[in-house]
This record gives sequence, structure tokens and C-alpha cells, in this order.
Amino acid sequence: MKTYRISALLMVGSLVLLGGAARAQTVPDVINYQGKLMDGTNLYNGIVPMVFRLYDTPTGGMFPLCESSNDVAVVDGLYSAYIGDNVTWGQLDNALYASEAWVEVEIDGQIIEPRERLVSVAYARFANRLPPNAVTSDMIAPNGVNWWNIASDAVRVNHIDNGAVASNKIDWSTMPAFPEPPLGYAENGDFATPPVAGGNNSIALGFETLAEADYSVVSGGRENTVESDALYAGIGGGRANTIESFADYAVISGGLANTVEDEAIAATIAGGEQNTIEGDANYASIGGGIQNRIVNAAAAGTVSGGAQNIIETGAGAGAIGGGTLNMVGTNAAYATIGGGISNQALGERATVSGGQHNRAED
Repeated sequence: MKTYRISALLMVGSLVLLGGAARAQTVPDVINYQGKLMDGTNLYNGIVPMVFRLYDTPTGGMFPLCESSNDVAVVDGLYSAYIGDNVTWGQLDNALYASEAWVEVEIDGQIIEPRERLVSVAYARFANRLPPNAVTSDMIAPNGVNWWNIASDAVRVNHIDNGAVASNKIDWSTMPAFPEPPLGYAENGDFATPPVAGGNNSIALGFETLAEADYSVVSGGRENTVESDALYAGIGGGRANTIESFADYAVISGGLANTVEDEAIAATIAGGEQNTIEGDANYASIGGGIQNRIVNAAAAGTVSGGAQNIIETGAGAGAIGGGTLNMVGTNAAYATIGGGISNQALGERATVSGGQHNRAED
């Protein structure tokens, strides 16, 4: 009976992923196993059957994770074989997924002991510790990365080079289905000029809309703008509505060409057309209508609607219920006009219930 002995064993992993021209090549599915075979004290020459078994422990184990067999040519004691070239049991990938892999060699029915541990070669070790931007688009075959290849929370922004993941790199069949839209919701249009959310934690939707301030929101419509530094301000929709800078917490619900000017904090326009709340008219509100105006520093003034009604400078908490061409005069704080046409409340706490061309003074 021949007695075989292996010396100068060399195991070389073939997973060279990042070396020069290897970038565009397919990674081989085998591991090169080289060594020297002695018959007693003599160098062996000839063909011998070899079986390679991979276990996850250095001894024992009822079944190997992978078993591969070949008839190997030996010349002057030297041979080179491939583990995985002719798998008769298990899978090579499963063996390599294990935390440890130990190779058992059987030559012509004789098991050579002890088992040898399979370890990383230099480039395979490097591939296991990819630096930021190391994987570029030419390294990934279309549909080459499956869900089981990536651990949860493993991929972060600085791990992927710009442009490396294009649509043909993704197996869309593995993506979760998009949820059904809410009942009653639909959208149509190409939104050729997209919205821009320029502030931190801001949201912009619609056509050519702009949310420049931090935490600002434009929910839709066209050409609506929340300017910079109007923190937490929002526009619900409509067209060409504007909340200017430093008008924190201001709201325009909709309508056309309505404006909350600079520093009108927490001012509100519910809708209508060409209504304006001027600067420093904090907490003022216009319910709707057309061309109604609350002038600067008329804090907490209210125009419920109508047309071309005005609350003048310093008329804090003044109110106009509706009608047209009604006016609460300068510094007429707490003055009230219920409606009608061309009525004037010119003194503090003055009241006009309605009618036409009525005038109330101090």
C-alpha cells in the first residue's frame, strides 16, 4: 500500500476582485490548491484521484459543506488542482459563507491529516473591506447583486460612487411594490419645471414652486414661493402666491397672486386674488376676496372678504367684514366695519355696521 505525504502545501484563493485588469472579469467559481506529493521519501509521478472536502471545523463533522473530486496529474511531486471544479456534494459558496473553512484532502482513498484552514489571500481580504467609492459601475454586472448579498443597513451614501448604480443595475423585481395612492388622490402632468425645496427640511410640490426657507412647505399649485428665512411658512396651492422673507409661520391657503410681505409673522391669507398683508402686520388675516390690503404694523387686523377693502397703518385689531372700498383708518385700533360700500372707521374703536358712505370718527 502506498503511503502519501503532502508537503509545502499552498492554497491560493481566486477571488481577486480589484486588481488591475481583473475589474471587468468574471470571478472564477473555483479555488486553486497546489502542493507537493511524496510517496514515502520519493517524489510521486502519475495520476491520482483526489477528493477535497470543506468543513467548518478542524475535526469531526458528519457531512462536509462541499465535496469536490478530480483525477490530478502529479509531475516530480508537484500538482495543481481546483476545489469546486467537480462538486459531488454541497456547494462551494455555502462552505465559504461559513465563519471558518477547513480543507480535508483524500488521495487515492487515504485521508491526509490534519485538515488545513482556508484563509484569505491579499486581494480577497481587501475585497472584504471595500473603501468608500471602491465599487464603480464597470464592476457590477446587470442584476448581479441580489438581496441576500447585502446585510440590512450595510450600504451608506459614501459607499457608492456617483453614477455607479444606474437603473439597469437594479433587479426591479426584488423592489417592494409601490403603495396604492390614497383614496381620491391622482396626479397628471409632466411637471416640466420641477419644484425646488431649497431650505433645510423643506417640502415643495407642484409646478415651478419654491420653498427656500427652513421647514417651509409648498403643497402644490404653480409659481408659488416661500422666500428664505420665512421659517415654518406654508402655501397650500393656487398660483403666483408669495410669502416673503422673515414672515415666519405665515400661511397662504391658495388663490392667485396673494402676498404676505416681509416680517408679517403668522399672517394668513385664505384665498382670493391679489390680497396683501404688508410687513409687520403680525397675526393679520384676509379671508378672501380681491385686492384687499392690511397695511404694515396693523397687527391682528382682519378682512373677511370683499373687494378693495383696507386696514391702514397702526390700526391693530381693526376688522372689515366684507363689502367693497371700506377703510379702517390710520391708528384706528379696534375699529370695525361690518360691510357695505365706501364706509370709513377713522377713530379708535369706531364702528360702522354697513350701508354706504358712512363715516365714524373718534
